[in-house]
Amino acid sequence: MRKLIALLIFLLLFSIPIRAIEKNIFPNLKLVSLNNKEVNLYSLIKDEKLIFINFFTSWCHYCQLEMPDLIKLANEYQSKNVLFLGIDYDEGLDIVKKLVNDSKINYPVYVVSNKELENKFVLDGFPTTIVINNKKRVMNKIVGYRDYNYFKEFISSPKQKFFIH
Repeated sequence: MRKLIALLIFLLLFSIPIRAIEKNIFPNLKLVSLNNKEVNLYSLIKDEKLIFINFFTSWCHYCQLEMPDLIKLANEYQSKNVLFLGIDYDEGLDIVKKLVNDSKINYPVYVVSNKELENKFVLDGFPTTIVINNKKRVMNKIVGYRDYNYFKEFISSPKQKFFIH
């Protein structure tokens, strides 16, 4: 029993994802741009009040369904302190570039490797959208497809939905 308690204490003290979630601070991920340049997530965040980070894959049907709504929202909120970022999960740049061009994605898109993500954050499925503020505090974790109206409602009253689900 003592060994089990010691193991649990060790995991709680040294687990990066658990500690990040407890503080509600989203980790600074190393991303790769479509121009094959490495960039840190935090360097992309400026004065925006809300940042929508949408994790997707090219093979995910619901990711494809969600993209037109995200494109529309990115157009609407371009000058209103809301930033949309797309992050592909561990696919090749050629696949992601084709998807961006075919879907006419108008917001910045990056690629994150499985290795980079594994010790910093757990994805529960695709699509997953993380909403953070400019202090990197997680305001919402949205797993699965959501439509235009869901995101628009959240943008209009983000403080009322300060939770992770």
